[in-house]
Amino acid sequence: LDVDDRHEAMADHVARDPEAGFRYKCLESLAAEAPRSAAAQRAARAALSDVSPRVRLAAMRFFRVGEAGDVAALVSDDGAPSDVRASAIELLTERFANATAVVVPALQRAFERGRFEAFAASVRALTALDEVPGVQALRDRLSDADASGTAAVAAALARHETAAAQPLLLELLAHSEVAVVTAAAESLGE
Repeated sequence: LDVDDRHEAMADHVARDPEAGFRYKCLESLAAEAPRSAAAQRAARAALSDVSPRVRLAAMRFFRVGEAGDVAALVSDDGAPSDVRASAIELLTERFANATAVVVPALQRAFERGRFEAFAASVRALTALDEVPGVQALRDRLSDADASGTAAVAAALARHETAAAQPLLLELLAHSEVAVVTAAAESLGE
């Protein structure tokens, strides 16, 4: 096969191969070798409707295809792996931060229902957009958060009035993870 035929074959695999990991690898190869080729663009369009959240994200990231609503749908997809949702949150805020009517509701859903990386990424993104959840909402989600999410909550609490956030920040100073204690101390100004 010549190079163009190989690219066409990879695009066909993206559209039809039953294995999501292989579809992802084909997209990755097309992005590295011929991102502007007709085959790559055809593959990217096909990948936007893929059943695999990871493949859809790859198309959005590698080829800059998709609209804010496409990325927001991936952020809000409770069935998507947490790391994929977290990467989609980063992509959404990098590329579409000004589309707040789409971005903020997706981030709020990820805050309310996300786990691990997605939860932490949603807290960081909401904080960066100055849409910090309330102290009680942050407290309520801590039971589901890992250390990264708890550290993100501690950093977000710095945006609240000290009197409202201080009791929770003082509790976080006793956390077993150094990153959480550090974020809490920084939020307290110590």
